[in-house]
Amino acid sequence: AISDYNDYGGYRGLASPRLSISDKPHIRQDMLYRVAAGIYQQPYLYRELRRTDGSLSDPLAPQCSYQATGSLDWNLRIATMPIKFTADIYYKYITHLVPYTIDNLRIRYNPDQEAVGYVAGMSLRATGDFVPGLESWVSLSLMQTQEDQGYGWIRRPTDQRFSIKLFLQDYIPAFPWWRMSLNLIYGSRLPVTYPYQKDLTNQFQLLPYFRVDWGNTVQLTRFDAIRRSAVGRFFTDLSLGVEVFNLFNYRNVVSFIWDADYTNLYHAVPNYLTARQINLKLTATF
Repeated sequence: AISDYNDYGGYRGLASPRLSISDKPHIRQDMLYRVAAGIYQQPYLYRELRRTDGSLSDPLAPQCSYQATGSLDWNLRIATMPIKFTADIYYKYITHLVPYTIDNLRIRYNPDQEAVGYVAGMSLRATGDFVPGLESWVSLSLMQTQEDQGYGWIRRPTDQRFSIKLFLQDYIPAFPWWRMSLNLIYGSRLPVTYPYQKDLTNQFQLLPYFRVDWGNTVQLTRFDAIRRSAVGRFFTDLSLGVEVFNLFNYRNVVSFIWDADYTNLYHAVPNYLTARQINLKLTATF
């Protein structure tokens, strides 16, 4: 890929070469391997060049990342149940990086402080029909991302070391028209800093992210009275769903509002995400 950038007297002809190789070995196991590597160059965006006082910094060399990934797709069976297992590992090294901090929900870039950084991680996922006809899955992610602004490696704002996600679907055999789902998400702590903090090695952390969603879906066209009614004849499928988001009403903190007192000491006031919600939906297929 080649990009062209000319704003502020910028760059022309940035090359981003990439290479990908796939192989499916002739073995009894149904496996597919993929290896990819590449270089990606990206000119600065306007927001990345804007200082906190509103002035614009002169663009330097384009941000550049060197990336390598390895993937595995494996179709297997456990007992009689088909499972698709995928695994990905990745590494990215970034130069000419523009560091940023998060002030409440606003991203504040520091274009006068150039940095280098890296991202390394692994993602695992298993998908299968644990109940015939209903897909469920579980995934696990491990990641570390850090940057160096000239005084040692520190965690980047997106450095979430661990996360797990689980999605299950089931139905009661005596009531095949009633389907239930459970969605669970857990993510480890993210680092945060307060505005105008000079020593970024002293980082605070958000609380872990936790959320459970519970869904119920009733297939109305399974009932003869509805399917044969004057309204039901117009639809191939008609379903009514009730979902409870954030079932346990866990108070997830997305950021802090930093208030300074008369001594210029900052106090963190948590900014919470949405509490428990109930959603009602009607899905119609013609």
